[in-house]
Amino acid sequence: MAKKSRRKSLAMIVMLVVLGLLCGLYFVVTRTAPSGDADETTPVDPTVTLLVLDVETMTGLRYFSGGEELSFILEENVWYWEEDTSLHLDSTAFASMVEGLQPLTSTVTIKAPDADMLADFGLDEPVQQVTLIDGTGTHTLLIGNYNSFNGCYYAAIDTTDTVYMIDAAIAESFGPSIYEILIYDTLPAITQSKIYSVSILRDEESLTCTYYADGHPDSYTDTFKWYAADEDGAETAIATAQGNSLASAISGLNFNTCVSYDYAADGAEYGLDNPAELIIAYSTTIETTDSTTGATVSTEVDKTLTLLIGDIDEASGCYYATLPGSSLIYVLEGSALTEIFAEDAVLDLPLQIAPVNFAYVSQVTFEAGLKRLTVSIAQDADTGETVYTVGGETVEYTTLSSLFSAVQSLSAESDTAESAPDDAADSTPLLRITFAFDRGEVEQAALIVTHYNTNFDRISFMGREDQLISIRDTEDLLELIEEY
Repeated sequence: MAKKSRRKSLAMIVMLVVLGLLCGLYFVVTRTAPSGDADETTPVDPTVTLLVLDVETMTGLRYFSGGEELSFILEENVWYWEEDTSLHLDSTAFASMVEGLQPLTSTVTIKAPDADMLADFGLDEPVQQVTLIDGTGTHTLLIGNYNSFNGCYYAAIDTTDTVYMIDAAIAESFGPSIYEILIYDTLPAITQSKIYSVSILRDEESLTCTYYADGHPDSYTDTFKWYAADEDGAETAIATAQGNSLASAISGLNFNTCVSYDYAADGAEYGLDNPAELIIAYSTTIETTDSTTGATVSTEVDKTLTLLIGDIDEASGCYYATLPGSSLIYVLEGSALTEIFAEDAVLDLPLQIAPVNFAYVSQVTFEAGLKRLTVSIAQDADTGETVYTVGGETVEYTTLSSLFSAVQSLSAESDTAESAPDDAADSTPLLRITFAFDRGEVEQAALIVTHYNTNFDRISFMGREDQLISIRDTEDLLELIEEY
């Protein structure tokens, strides 16, 4: 009997609790339901508007970035940083920041929070404070902690009397550093094959590397394309691979990272108080439309790009650089540039020894021991064909082609800096080849082969005496001459 009584009492208590909850719910609904003739089933929209920013009359914006307040002004649709109004800023960055403020709304409202609640919301020490100035006045948006449950931030506008929750994307749009909203200088796209000159000016010294597509006009050969000249102006052929590597590095140049927006104040720190100059001469194709025919007309235009170069950035192996007249300092992407630009850079001379173009030769004489072979080369005035003469007799080129090719293919396998001479080394010629040229600055030159050591013979030609060829190459040449 007692058990039944206890069951009835428990059931009664549960019913009273449910009834109380239903009464409370009825009270809330009747108190919050809209007045008038609205449908009783229409839900209440909790959305409230915190701010409607008038972008048409907006004149200023301030926010914090990296613990520093950045202040910007808007004049004639152009944004300026108050600290340095000469810098060019990206207007799209500002548009992204204010986009969510037209209007700024919230679906969660917390009225009259106490001090402990403000601390919990992060609004006693906001993570961000944004000041917006438009025609209606100055508005301060405080942004507090992030709520991971609903992906929103706690926020307040002008006063902390009421706290709201705003979309994370809006809250996080504020705070870019000055480097993130700067408009950087851009380098023109330069095609490697259209670079024809690269000059480096450092203090009183200079180096100019020039590309000749058809070979140097004053050279005995068209094999060498790249030539280097110092401040004296004398040009020397350099290795084609090194010249091409330089052109490739130049075509890939780009500003990687901006490290300073104040060249005047920070230039010395990056070695730009006394910069070197990198001057690139190149051509580019400009296309226009003929107004009469409508056809596309392509024109090659010569252009010049000058870069100011400072110290090397040890972290990346690239140089600090800027453009003349720019206040921005960058890390210049293109570490391959160090091959030619470093103060201790070494120019690679060609390994080819005598890539003679025999079309530029009027006579060549081979002398080996007692053997002497002289070949005269001329153009027939009537036919324009090349005529080869040996001992007064006309011969076919095919009888000379192997010998000429062997001369042209001679290539250094070592040099006197890498290999030491033996006791038998002397200056007595094993082979002498004398060229008479009808093109270029040099009218006559002799290629002389002498013994150097058991592996190499030494070559002297066109002012160079450091190249070594294999003894086998010498023997092959001597054999071809003897066989003729």
